[in-house]
Amino acid sequence: MKQPHGSTRKFVSTLAVISLVMLGASGCSTAQPTTSPSASATPTPTPLTDAQALAAFKSIAESSVAKADKTGLTETTVNSKYGTYVLVLDRAYNPDYQAAVHNADGTYELIYESDAFAPAAAVSAIGLGATVSLKNGVWVLTEMIEGTPTEYDYTVVDGLIATESGSSGGSSWTSTLNYSVSADGHKILDEALKTLKN
Repeated sequence: MKQPHGSTRKFVSTLAVISLVMLGASGCSTAQPTTSPSASATPTPTPLTDAQALAAFKSIAESSVAKADKTGLTETTVNSKYGTYVLVLDRAYNPDYQAAVHNADGTYELIYESDAFAPAAAVSAIGLGATVSLKNGVWVLTEMIEGTPTEYDYTVVDGLIATESGSSGGSSWTSTLNYSVSADGHKILDEALKTLKN
């Protein structure tokens, strides 16, 4: 398979910070002095330690893998150097060949390794000692590749990885994950299966 990101994988989490706005109603008053309510500080979210971030993100990545296995996954990667790739995973569509990619050059290939997809790649990287931190709502996974620290940024929506982005080898990419496979996705699998006959 042509690597969408050079020799690397591909994503990130947006945390919503809720601010409370106090609305005061003013009414008519007599000569009695009015008192304003004392201001209360909005609680500041406690930042996660790196150990807590690692445990939390590992759970997110594992949940994302489970969701992909159950409902399918379409992962679209836009790479600044290589173009756009679409990877699909569907465990039910064809029990023998469950994943494929439509490469930027228009070719199709079957995928045999689950860590071609962002969630499984994140789980694998954590298992090999990657670190995780949470910075301004973005989950940052750092792994060592040939002695060089390489970062992947992830956003998370509803407890699942929604995007992964990073840069390597002079290119940058962003992958967007959709936990379903459309008819177009099944066509990618069908076209990739035809390569077995060639």
